[in-house]
Amino acid sequence: MVERPRPLATPCHRIVLPRSGISLPRALAVLLLWVCALPAVTQTATAQSAAAATPAAKAPATKPSADPAGADPAGADGESLYVIVEATQRPMDGALVLPTACGPYKVWCDEVHAVLHNDLRLSGVVRALDLKKGQVESIKRYNLPAFEVNLAAARSAHVVYAVASWARKARGQKGMIEVHVGVIDVRTGKRLELGKRAVQRGPAKQIRLLAHRAANAIFGALTGVEGSFDDQLFYSAPGPGCHRCIWMADADGFNARVIAGGKGIHMLPRPTLDLGVNFVSFSPDLPSLFRLDGAAVQRAWSTSPNGLTPVVLGKDEAGAKSHKRGKRGKRGKKGARRTAKKASAAPGKLPGMPSKPWAMGENLQFRTAAMNRFGQVVATINDGDQADLWLLDATGKPVRNLTNHESDDLDPSWSPDGTRLAFVSNRTGRPQIYTMNADGSNVQRMTFAGPYNTGPDWGSNNKIVYSGLRGGAVDILTVDMAKQMQRLTPGRGKRSLEPSWTSCGRRVVYVSNEDGRGARLWVASHDGAARQALALPPGRYYTPVWRKKPGGLPTPFRP
Repeated sequence: MVERPRPLATPCHRIVLPRSGISLPRALAVLLLWVCALPAVTQTATAQSAAAATPAAKAPATKPSADPAGADPAGADGESLYVIVEATQRPMDGALVLPTACGPYKVWCDEVHAVLHNDLRLSGVVRALDLKKGQVESIKRYNLPAFEVNLAAARSAHVVYAVASWARKARGQKGMIEVHVGVIDVRTGKRLELGKRAVQRGPAKQIRLLAHRAANAIFGALTGVEGSFDDQLFYSAPGPGCHRCIWMADADGFNARVIAGGKGIHMLPRPTLDLGVNFVSFSPDLPSLFRLDGAAVQRAWSTSPNGLTPVVLGKDEAGAKSHKRGKRGKRGKKGARRTAKKASAAPGKLPGMPSKPWAMGENLQFRTAAMNRFGQVVATINDGDQADLWLLDATGKPVRNLTNHESDDLDPSWSPDGTRLAFVSNRTGRPQIYTMNADGSNVQRMTFAGPYNTGPDWGSNNKIVYSGLRGGAVDILTVDMAKQMQRLTPGRGKRSLEPSWTSCGRRVVYVSNEDGRGARLWVASHDGAARQALALPPGRYYTPVWRKKPGGLPTPFRP
């Protein structure tokens, strides 16, 4: 095995040779790398210097690369330069959610304020401010239903957007409430136009949902695109009675409930057109495809007990500091056992499995099944020798092998228009992201940097998000149709994987241990400028995906 050159400790460490993309003459590209390597006296610099001195010489088997993991040398698609763009470093305006006003209904006040503050924290558009009580009191001035703020006090506290909200009983409608919201741009003193969206009406028991929809309006006023805070998440995680259950939670991680449980391993959830879910289960033997339609998901959601502990913290996922100190706190062994006991002893009956698989076959192993906007389903099927992508008919029967390649092809994800597929293939020797037409034609390689790229999700913004190995870290990256790659997560030896786009195409959910507190679900902005963890405890999470209609496009905000 040829030893790869070490990464360069220079700003050019993201320059990758070879392949197609930004075309440069071979000699110029090598010379650029050589100039970047001058400060680092390494064997890599020597090799690059030699290459620069003989630009007409035949390219070596292992070409110089400054990417931490190196470029994949397999396959020759041309001699070009690839650059991975780092996460955007943009300042975010401060947004202050003022205390909610709702008269005698303090529970409503606390709920609405908490949801609005947390949604803005997860928005990736603004920075939710936590100010001292005295500062907040000096800023707010309520005169409902209108309101105003002390602009001078707000500006001194670096507030750019002041958010006010109030809740009250809906007049003449028993059991119904109204959540009102307003936003002032402190720089101009003017209110943002929310129109009819400034008032959300619904049952009192859905107050969190109403607050999420109010946050959608704020997000839309700031970005021009409808927010997705009222979406829900599917994911796989340990639960009572199953090694892995299928869970569903609110977009902020609250209200996590099991929707498919029972003995066994249930994994790889993917949404369907009716807002149901396809998933894989090792029940009874080889992995088969199961399906819950939208109505079944809602029934399971409404009957499943709320407040369960969704995960059990493992040794490898516990906080490193607690183990080094030798303490047996909440993240240590003793805490893990308490969590397991709490989950297994939770009251209420958990939803079980469908009575039979939707798709199965003798000696066939099913994996990820993706549905497009037309209802077509493509699934990964392994016959024991290799994995291919198969088109399934309405009964779940495999009818056409779309890849039929000697390599392993898996993890399909449809384009928004339902005419192309992204997938993972090791046909060049290492897993990389590819695209192809819905009939299997016009296969194109999309990623050329890094030895291991997997888990693609094709978003409504026409970018593919995926996870890729870079040196000692697994990062979340995106690639657009021009094959321009951007890193969303910082790396630093951490693991961030299994990403999924929101319906608005502005945020990504993924699994990560980037804060050193164990694996959790995180949300990043579309450009990586902001990353925040959801309100779920550290533990074992797998393949989170948004509950959204396949092929849905971002909805323009209309006040």
